[in-house]
Amino acid sequence: MRDECYYPYFMLFINPTREGKALVSTCCNNFFRRENCHVVDAEILDTWNSVRFRFQRKLLSTHDWSHCIGSDCAYIPYDAGDKFATFPDVRDAIAKKETLLGYFPKKLFLVPTLQCNNNCYFCYCRKYRLGGGGAYRSFTLSTKLLQEIKEKIVPVVEAITLSGGEAFYAPESLDLIEAISSYSPEKNLSVFTNGTLLHRF
Repeated sequence: MRDECYYPYFMLFINPTREGKALVSTCCNNFFRRENCHVVDAEILDTWNSVRFRFQRKLLSTHDWSHCIGSDCAYIPYDAGDKFATFPDVRDAIAKKETLLGYFPKKLFLVPTLQCNNNCYFCYCRKYRLGGGGAYRSFTLSTKLLQEIKEKIVPVVEAITLSGGEAFYAPESLDLIEAISSYSPEKNLSVFTNGTLLHRF
C-alpha cells in the first residue's frame, strides 16, 4: 500500500455513464467503489466539496486506507499528478487537514465518451466495457454536460487529460480538443490515444 495520496485535494475525474450522466470522482478508483463517486446530470463542480469527497479527504489525512483496498493504485504507486500537491493552496489544505476546500480542482481527467475505433485486449478500460456486456462502449456525456465542462470547469483547472475511448475518434472528444485549444490555449492539455488516427491531424 502506498503511504500517501492527495488526489482528492486537487483532482477531478469525470467519466460517462448511463443516460449521458457523469460519474464524478476525486479518486482514480471510481469504478471500484461506489462511495468514491457521484452520478450527476448537472452542476458537476458542486460535488467538489460534497460530504462524500470531504470524507475521503478526512480518511486520507489520517492515513486510513480502508477505502483503497482492491484498487490498482493501492498496490502500484501512481504519482503522475502529485506535482499539484505542491501548489500553495493545496499544500496548505493538506497540512491543515482541511476537508472543505476554498479552491477549485487543479487537474481534470476527462472521458467524454468510451467510443473507440479499436477493441484492444490490453486496453486499460477494457474491463469496464466487458463488464457491461459491451454497453459501456456507447456511454457518452450529454451535450448539456459537455457544454458545462467547457464553460465552467475547463476555465478553472490548471491541466486537463483527455481519455476515452479514443479521443481522436469520437466527435465529442474532438470538439473538446478544439475548444480547449482555441479558447484556453494556455491550458496544459494531454491526450490518451491509441495513435492509430494521428495521421488525420
